[in-house]
Amino acid sequence: LFTGLMCTASAFRDAVFRLFKTEFNDNTDMQIRDVIGPLDNEENSGPMVKIPESSNLPTWLPEGYILSSLSFEDNRLKAIYIDKSDNQISYKEFPNSSATSIDTEDADETEMVSINDNKGVFVSKGSNKSLSWGDTNRNVIIKISSETISKKEMLQMARSIEK
Repeated sequence: LFTGLMCTASAFRDAVFRLFKTEFNDNTDMQIRDVIGPLDNEENSGPMVKIPESSNLPTWLPEGYILSSLSFEDNRLKAIYIDKSDNQISYKEFPNSSATSIDTEDADETEMVSINDNKGVFVSKGSNKSLSWGDTNRNVIIKISSETISKKEMLQMARSIEK
Protein backbone atom coordinates (compact mmCIF):
# COMPACT_ATOMS: atom_id res chain seq x y z
CA LEU A 1 0.00 0.00 0.00
CA PHE A 2 2.79 2.42 0.94
CA THR A 3 4.67 1.80 -2.31
CA GLY A 4 1.49 2.18 -4.35
CA LEU A 5 0.66 5.50 -2.70
CA MET A 6 4.23 6.75 -3.13
CA CYS A 7 4.09 5.93 -6.85
CA THR A 8 0.60 7.25 -7.60
CA ALA A 9 -0.40 9.96 -5.12
CA SER A 10 1.68 13.12 -5.29
CA ALA A 11 -0.04 14.56 -2.17
CA PHE A 12 0.97 11.46 -0.17
CA ARG A 13 4.51 11.53 -1.60
CA ASP A 14 4.90 15.24 -0.71
CA ALA A 15 3.71 14.55 2.85
CA VAL A 16 6.18 11.70 3.31
CA PHE A 17 9.10 13.73 1.98
CA ARG A 18 8.08 16.67 4.15
CA LEU A 19 8.41 14.44 7.24
CA PHE A 20 12.15 14.12 6.86
CA LYS A 21 13.32 17.12 4.87
CA THR A 22 14.35 20.50 6.24
CA GLU A 23 15.52 23.15 3.78
CA PHE A 24 17.99 25.87 4.69
CA ASN A 25 19.41 28.68 2.54
CA ASP A 26 22.57 26.78 1.70
CA ASN A 27 21.66 23.13 2.26
CA THR A 28 18.90 20.60 2.95
CA ASP A 29 18.97 18.27 5.96
CA MET A 30 17.06 15.02 5.87
CA GLN A 31 16.00 13.01 8.90
CA ILE A 32 12.93 11.08 9.97
CA ARG A 33 10.98 12.97 12.60
CA ASP A 34 7.82 12.16 14.51
CA VAL A 35 5.62 15.20 14.16
CA ILE A 36 2.28 16.66 15.19
CA GLY A 37 1.48 20.17 14.05
CA PRO A 38 3.40 22.18 11.48
CA LEU A 39 5.94 19.79 10.05
CA ASP A 40 8.80 22.29 9.97
CA ASN A 41 8.50 23.42 13.59
CA GLU A 42 10.66 21.47 16.05
CA GLU A 43 8.57 22.75 18.99
CA ASN A 44 5.72 20.54 17.80
CA SER A 45 7.68 17.30 17.84
CA GLY A 46 5.81 14.43 19.42
CA PRO A 47 4.61 10.93 18.70
CA MET A 48 3.55 10.08 15.15
CA VAL A 49 -0.20 10.41 14.63
CA LYS A 50 -1.89 7.02 14.22
CA ILE A 51 -4.52 7.38 11.53
CA PRO A 52 -7.25 4.73 11.51
CA GLU A 53 -7.44 2.51 8.44
CA SER A 54 -10.96 3.78 7.75
CA SER A 55 -9.65 7.32 7.12
CA ASN A 56 -8.57 8.44 3.67
CA LEU A 57 -6.84 11.67 2.77
CA PRO A 58 -7.26 13.29 -0.64
CA THR A 59 -4.92 11.94 -3.31
CA TRP A 60 -5.13 15.15 -5.39
CA LEU A 61 -4.21 18.63 -4.17
CA PRO A 62 -4.11 21.98 -5.96
CA GLU A 63 -0.64 22.76 -7.28
CA GLY A 64 1.83 23.88 -4.63
CA TYR A 65 -0.05 22.56 -1.60
CA ILE A 66 1.54 20.07 0.79
CA LEU A 67 0.47 18.45 4.05
CA SER A 68 1.47 20.73 6.94
CA SER A 69 -0.18 19.13 9.97
CA LEU A 70 -2.17 16.07 10.81
CA SER A 71 -4.04 15.17 14.00
CA PHE A 72 -6.48 12.54 15.17
CA GLU A 73 -8.36 13.13 18.44
CA ASP A 74 -11.75 11.97 19.68
CA ASN A 75 -12.32 10.04 16.42
CA ARG A 76 -11.84 13.27 14.44
CA LEU A 77 -9.19 13.58 11.76
CA LYS A 78 -7.83 17.00 10.82
CA ALA A 79 -5.30 17.71 8.07
CA ILE A 80 -4.01 21.15 7.13
CA TYR A 81 -2.43 21.72 3.72
CA ILE A 82 -0.42 24.87 2.94
CA ASP A 83 1.32 26.40 -0.03
CA LYS A 84 4.47 28.58 -0.11
CA SER A 85 2.38 31.69 0.61
CA ASP A 86 0.90 30.03 3.74
CA ASN A 87 -2.54 29.75 2.12
CA GLN A 88 -4.41 26.91 3.84
CA ILE A 89 -6.83 24.13 3.05
CA SER A 90 -8.48 22.41 6.00
CA TYR A 91 -9.65 18.78 5.69
CA LYS A 92 -11.71 17.27 8.52
CA GLU A 93 -13.42 13.91 9.06
CA PHE A 94 -15.99 13.53 11.82
CA PRO A 95 -17.67 10.31 12.95
CA ASN A 96 -21.23 10.12 11.66
CA SER A 97 -22.47 10.17 15.26
CA SER A 98 -21.24 13.76 15.68
CA ALA A 99 -22.76 16.88 14.17
CA THR A 100 -21.08 19.61 12.19
CA SER A 101 -22.69 22.91 11.32
CA ILE A 102 -22.69 24.46 7.88
CA ASP A 103 -23.04 28.24 7.92
CA THR A 104 -25.32 29.15 5.03
CA GLU A 105 -26.73 32.40 6.44
CA ASP A 106 -26.12 35.27 4.00
CA ALA A 107 -24.06 32.94 1.78
CA ASP A 108 -23.03 34.21 -1.65
CA GLU A 109 -23.55 30.72 -3.08
CA THR A 110 -25.04 27.48 -1.81
CA GLU A 111 -25.14 24.47 -4.10
CA MET A 112 -25.99 20.81 -3.63
CA VAL A 113 -23.23 18.64 -5.14
CA SER A 114 -22.40 14.96 -5.59
CA ILE A 115 -19.13 13.59 -4.20
CA ASN A 116 -18.44 9.95 -5.11
CA ASP A 117 -22.17 9.11 -5.09
CA ASN A 118 -22.78 10.99 -1.83
CA LYS A 119 -24.77 14.21 -1.46
CA GLY A 120 -23.01 17.29 -0.21
CA VAL A 121 -23.23 21.06 -0.05
CA PHE A 122 -20.82 23.70 -1.33
CA VAL A 123 -21.03 27.10 0.39
CA SER A 124 -19.26 30.32 -0.53
CA LYS A 125 -19.52 33.21 1.90
CA GLY A 126 -17.18 36.09 1.19
CA SER A 127 -13.72 34.60 0.70
CA ASN A 128 -14.60 31.50 2.75
CA LYS A 129 -15.53 28.38 0.79
CA SER A 130 -16.50 25.03 2.26
CA LEU A 131 -17.59 21.66 0.95
CA SER A 132 -19.30 19.23 3.32
CA TRP A 133 -20.74 15.77 2.70
CA GLY A 134 -21.48 12.47 4.38
CA ASP A 135 -19.51 9.46 3.15
CA THR A 136 -22.00 6.63 3.63
CA ASN A 137 -19.43 3.93 2.76
CA ARG A 138 -17.16 4.91 5.65
CA ASN A 139 -19.85 6.42 7.89
CA VAL A 140 -18.09 9.79 8.30
CA ILE A 141 -18.86 13.44 7.65
CA ILE A 142 -16.14 15.26 5.69
CA LYS A 143 -15.53 18.99 5.42
CA ILE A 144 -12.99 20.81 3.24
CA SER A 145 -12.62 24.55 3.68
CA SER A 146 -10.35 27.23 2.28
CA GLU A 147 -10.22 30.92 1.42
CA THR A 148 -7.88 30.50 -1.53
CA ILE A 149 -8.79 27.56 -3.76
CA SER A 150 -11.57 27.53 -6.33
CA LYS A 151 -14.81 25.60 -6.16
CA LYS A 152 -13.56 23.40 -9.02
CA GLU A 153 -10.34 22.59 -7.14
CA MET A 154 -12.26 21.86 -3.95
CA LEU A 155 -14.54 19.43 -5.80
CA GLN A 156 -11.59 17.74 -7.50
CA MET A 157 -9.84 17.35 -4.14
CA ALA A 158 -12.99 15.86 -2.59
CA ARG A 159 -13.55 13.44 -5.47
CA SER A 160 -9.96 12.19 -5.16
CA ILE A 161 -10.68 10.66 -1.76
CA GLU A 162 -10.78 6.89 -2.20
CA LYS A 163 -14.03 5.12 -1.41
